[in-house]
Amino acid sequence: MAIGRLDGKVAIITGAAGGIGSATARLLAAERAAVILADVRAEDAAAVAGQITAAGGAAIAARADVSDEDQVRALIGRAVTEFGGLDIVVNNAGMALHSPLAQTALADFEAVLAVNLSGPFLMMKHAAAAMRDGGSIVNISSVAAVMAVRGAAAYTAAKGGLLSLTRVAAAEFGPRIRVNCVCPGTVRTEMPEELLRTRGDGDAEAGARLTAQRYLSGRLGLPEEIAATVLFLAGPEGSFCTGTVLIADGGVTAQ
Repeated sequence: MAIGRLDGKVAIITGAAGGIGSATARLLAAERAAVILADVRAEDAAAVAGQITAAGGAAIAARADVSDEDQVRALIGRAVTEFGGLDIVVNNAGMALHSPLAQTALADFEAVLAVNLSGPFLMMKHAAAAMRDGGSIVNISSVAAVMAVRGAAAYTAAKGGLLSLTRVAAAEFGPRIRVNCVCPGTVRTEMPEELLRTRGDGDAEAGARLTAQRYLSGRLGLPEEIAATVLFLAGPEGSFCTGTVLIADGGVTAQ
C-alpha cells in the first residue's frame, strides 16, 4: 500500500519500457515521486507514462540511449527543467546477448558493455552534479555478476563491472548521494526469453520450468518484486545502505 514515501522526489528510470523498469516507474510514482521514463523505445515508455498519469501520478517519457553521452546529459537536464531537480536514478536499461565466449564477436561484446556498463557510468557521472543532497542511485545488475552463466560472457562481464562500479561510486559520492546495486535472479520479462527458449529446446515455458527448478523459491521472479527492492534502497527505509549489493534471486546463489 502506497504511503507517499517519495513525496516531492524526482526519479529517472532507464529502460522504463521493459518489465522491471515499468514496474519500478509505477511503484515510485505510486509513492508520489515524479518519474521520467527513459528508453530507446519511446512509444512504449510513453504508454507506461500515460498509465501513470491516468492514475493520478506525475510522469513523462523521454527517448534516451544511455550509451550516448549527449543524450544522457539531455535526459538529466530534462529532469531538472521539467520537475525542478533530481533525487533518484535507477539504472535499469540493459541488453542481453546469448553467445558462448569463443563465438562472441568483439563488436557484439562491446555493444553489450556500452548499454549495461558504460550507460550506468554515464548516468552516474552526469547525475551526481544535478542530484540534490540525500540522493539515491540504484543500479540493476544481475546474479550473473556473482556466478558463471554459460553462454552469456558479455552480459556477465558487464554486470560484474557494474557491481564494482557501484562500490566506487558509493565511495566517491558519499555521504551526499547513496549508491546501491540490486542483483536479480531470472525475472520473467522479455530479456531472458531467448535464453529460456534455448534451455527449453525452443519452448520458453519449458525453459522457465527448468530454470525455476534451480531456485529455492521454486519459481522465477516478478518485476514487481524487484521494483519493491529498488524502492527500499531508494527510499527512507534504506537510508543507511550505500555500497550495498542486494541479491534478490529466489535463492539460486545460496546453493
